[in-house]
Amino acid sequence: MKKTLILVVTLLFVVGVTGMAMAGVVGSKHDFSGSVTWAVTTGEVCKSCHAPHTTNTTMDTLLWNHDPSTTVNYIPYASSTLNDAPGQPDSHSKLCLSCHDGTVSINAFPGEAGTGPSVTGPLQIADGGDNLMGEHPVSMYYDALQNGGVSDPDLDYNITTISMGAATLDEVLPGGKVQCSTCHDVHNNTPVETVVGTKLLRVTLTGSAMCLRCHIK
Repeated sequence: MKKTLILVVTLLFVVGVTGMAMAGVVGSKHDFSGSVTWAVTTGEVCKSCHAPHTTNTTMDTLLWNHDPSTTVNYIPYASSTLNDAPGQPDSHSKLCLSCHDGTVSINAFPGEAGTGPSVTGPLQIADGGDNLMGEHPVSMYYDALQNGGVSDPDLDYNITTISMGAATLDEVLPGGKVQCSTCHDVHNNTPVETVVGTKLLRVTLTGSAMCLRCHIK
């Protein structure tokens, strides 16, 4: 009896967690399940980005189910005031750019020819497909000391107490680095986005609140 009860509770927990994860994607801007462009996903919500048995061996993060960008080298942001230098996009940012640099069809999946359009306009992050000079630097350590650089006195390093929506800053710095997902919640659904602003931001732009989470001005 005891073992049966434990099994039932465990199953309920798993179902509950799965339901919560799905609820964050359904209705979001990354929910392509109802689009004819994504017919290959057969109405699945997750498969447009992830697959449990993906054949993609070039993007070995988060079971990524989208063809990589055709860009080999990006032109990263550069400034004389930076205490560290961003390298080539990696981790979560590389995954975002596989769609958002506009070099690959939106519905280009491993083993499937992409027949849909590519990202254009304001949703195309990299100008010309490779130029990130006009974008906030990504794939760089939040604390440059991690990369042998110099810490920035104008950054707040209390990362465990800085709120980034439902997370804290340390929870959205994969590998200690600033990535696209640091500021943007890719699973952000419409009601949440209405509260915090646009572009799936974790924090509202009102009063420069997003910027002031990290930058001391």
